[in-house]
Amino acid sequence: MKAASSTELVSTLSQLTFIDRIWLYGSRRSESRSDGARISIAIDCPTATLFDWQQIRAIVAKACGAMPVECIRWDTLDASAPVRRRILDDRVLVHMVAVHG
Repeated sequence: MKAASSTELVSTLSQLTFIDRIWLYGSRRSESRSDGARISIAIDCPTATLFDWQQIRAIVAKACGAMPVECIRWDTLDASAPVRRRILDDRVLVHMVAVHG
């Protein structure tokens, strides 16, 4: 089974109603770099339950197969975590829920 591209993965994840934002960061920020580099994805899902997060992780694992992937839950990251700074410096927003008011 062929591993999903980052675009396909984001498309699948964006269907989950409890995900507010998805960012790609690192070397796979764009589809132009698809030479087996790790997919690094940060997901903001503040209303997600533990079950919801496990669902996200299962989707990522199934979609990526043996491809290396880093999946970070943004809303639970400590403000002083080094990976948080790396994401802030390098992220590209690929999904955001529209707020209607």
